[in-house]
Amino acid sequence: MTIYFTHPVFLWGAAALALAIGLGWRRSALDFSSARMLILAASRTLIVLAVIFALAGLTLGIPSTRREAIFLIDASRSIDDTARQKVEHFVDDVTSKDATLNVTRLYFAGRAANEASELTAEDKNSTNLEDALLTAFAAADPTCVSRVALFSDGLETEGDVSQIASESVVVSTIPLTTSEKPETQVSELILPERVSEGESFRVKAVVRSSVATTGKISFFQNGALVSSEEISVDVGENVYERDMTSNGKTKEIEVVATVETKDDTFVENNSASGLTLADGKPRVLVVASEPANLRNFVAALESQDLATEVRPIEGVPSEVVELESFDAIFFSDVPATALTLRQMEAIRAYVRDFGGGFLAAGGDSSFALGGYAKTPLDDALPLRSDFEKEKEKPSLAIALVIDRSGSMEGEKLELTKEAAKGVVELLSPRDFISVVAFDDAPRQVVPLQLVTSPSVIAETIGSIVSSGSTNVYAALNYAAEDLARANAKFKHIILLTDGKSAPGDYEKSIRKATDAEITVSTVGIGDCDRFLLEKLASDGSGRFYHCADARSTPQIFARETKLADRSALNEEPFLATSEVAELKMLEGVDFDVAPPLLGNVVAKPKTTCEIALTTEKGEPLLAHWRYGLGVAVAFTSDVDGRWSAEWFDWPDFSQFWAQIVRFAARSKDSNSSLTVALKGYTATVSLDLRDRYEQFLNDAETTTVVVDGAQNRRELPTPQRGPGFYQVSFSIEPGVKYALQTTSVKDGETLATQSRVFEAPEGRETDVAPTNEKVLREIAEKSAGAFNPTPEEFVASFANVGEAKVSKSLRGALLCVALLLFVFDVYLRRFNSYKIKN
Repeated sequence: MTIYFTHPVFLWGAAALALAIGLGWRRSALDFSSARMLILAASRTLIVLAVIFALAGLTLGIPSTRREAIFLIDASRSIDDTARQKVEHFVDDVTSKDATLNVTRLYFAGRAANEASELTAEDKNSTNLEDALLTAFAAADPTCVSRVALFSDGLETEGDVSQIASESVVVSTIPLTTSEKPETQVSELILPERVSEGESFRVKAVVRSSVATTGKISFFQNGALVSSEEISVDVGENVYERDMTSNGKTKEIEVVATVETKDDTFVENNSASGLTLADGKPRVLVVASEPANLRNFVAALESQDLATEVRPIEGVPSEVVELESFDAIFFSDVPATALTLRQMEAIRAYVRDFGGGFLAAGGDSSFALGGYAKTPLDDALPLRSDFEKEKEKPSLAIALVIDRSGSMEGEKLELTKEAAKGVVELLSPRDFISVVAFDDAPRQVVPLQLVTSPSVIAETIGSIVSSGSTNVYAALNYAAEDLARANAKFKHIILLTDGKSAPGDYEKSIRKATDAEITVSTVGIGDCDRFLLEKLASDGSGRFYHCADARSTPQIFARETKLADRSALNEEPFLATSEVAELKMLEGVDFDVAPPLLGNVVAKPKTTCEIALTTEKGEPLLAHWRYGLGVAVAFTSDVDGRWSAEWFDWPDFSQFWAQIVRFAARSKDSNSSLTVALKGYTATVSLDLRDRYEQFLNDAETTTVVVDGAQNRRELPTPQRGPGFYQVSFSIEPGVKYALQTTSVKDGETLATQSRVFEAPEGRETDVAPTNEKVLREIAEKSAGAFNPTPEEFVASFANVGEAKVSKSLRGALLCVALLLFVFDVYLRRFNSYKIKN
């Protein structure tokens, strides 16, 4: 039996007690006999001691002979039925040899559970020994002599078991053999980190097999089959090599090796992939609504040694990892309304976080006319798309006809109201606005009026609530009749609905609107009446938009507003005027002989952007700025020939655009090298930072930005670990593609930026690998346990250490003693009369 205190700091109260007793004894005014005084002093001393010991947590450690065996059983996919039978035999033997043992079973894979049935298929795709042992230690009964028997193959794919230890629980490890089923896998693909354009490089595929067999190995480069041949596979590790060539068409070269054999169990591990970077021509992704119209522009870029890939709007990647293979992105008259929010966010992240170049050229579907206002594209570009119309421009009367039926309740109506408020912001005090909300009948929310009090109008729009059914016909008639009264040069209706409307004479309504020189555009959300809305827009000389959800509504309303008042469009010929005498991207370009452009989109510059070219009216034609790590450029005229046809014959046309693209394109990596090592579900980024003279660059502030396929962004400080060496690790998820960018800055100067794309491997539970006895031995040695004991030895291990202790707190008993002594003390003082000393 042992005695100890859980809060010994309170024992200092005993010293204060001794002092108090001494002072109290000498100053006592009670006229008691010496014997009674001694009894009172002893009583009070015991009371205070009892309270002090209670506060200090006086505890008894009482020996216990109870014993507990915790069987920690690996239930991951790498363990087959033969190994599970070994576990059951071991457990049965232990319990039969000592029936007094308390037995606890825990099962684990990616996590621990009380029953194997609680582990999901996803859980069984990984092994976390660290989590399993921590769970076992927490489950151990402190009143028992506890032993853990760990059954596993020692192949951990998550966690780090070397980081944990237990001083109180002994762990014995029993190795399990990995699956005895025939298995072949491509365990590793080795290829160089970088290659030059046209360079031949060697790829090595490491194939592991548990059986001798035959099969076929195939190599693919960027999805194209390079070679395929029959092979003989030996037990263990086999290495197959192939030579490939960088063709210069892509910056990233993805190599995939696959193996097929007649003796195989799991197919998910039959392939491996790797990425290498090809140094060569800058690659430009060119996007246009009508790609065929860009033949002259694309030919101009390619004649200047730029590699281009032309795609329609539907081909814009929605993930940063897909954009990483390009040095720059060029938009030609691309409306934001045709892009998803995810695509626009990917472009913004590509420029801001990964140093990519973004260039946008004009047209009647770009900038303000393309609904760029308040989108990620507007954030990245140097020109504003949300500016108000100048007061001297022709006035506009616009009617917003908004469905407020029951089906619009919630996010759809809220986004639509925000879009309507955005329209108010784009109008000038000389413009008119009318807002009609409808269900089964129209209700004029904002009567036709000049936009002299935009905040009041916006507040009124915010009061719209949903109810009722849908009747487009009545609302359209009401809005057209109201708008016809407006004294404005341009009149336009924007109609939005998400449902099917009651019937009506729509042809008559549209005819009345067109007779009054009113144009009509329509917006359909979800399961709307597309046929009706398309016909109304066509007959009304407007545009039809269909949205899967309401999130695109603000861009559509903004675009329609700018298209309706023509204030953002200039279609008068002008000559380009250079604003900067010396600018690298315009060096050698002779604008004195440049033909006129026939039009441009009107846009306003942002505060910190630089204007390189203007129109003769002083409006921005070519502007650029640095956005995050990248460069964004805006050209307000076009490149598809509508306004720029005469420029195609200009001798400097190719040089002009090639220099602008190279100016914006991502800069080449320095002499530094970046590697990404994957271990389990952890990625380690290592940066070897050197200058052009191969000297180490120290004391740089280095940051690594990581973006996954879902656009989740992490910014990780990357500390220096050695001379010119910086490193950081982070967690990854299996099967997910990641893009990362490192940026090193010193004294305000960017020393280097490096980027990589990689894919985290799937779970390694199906790897062909022997039992990791080294790990299991280390676990046993660290906790004073045994490696691969027999059931008899495991049972005998309980006798090799002292007894367990059951902790019994005496706090309650001490407080009861103090209370009883207090009653006794009171009684003793009042039992006989006493007198006060004179």
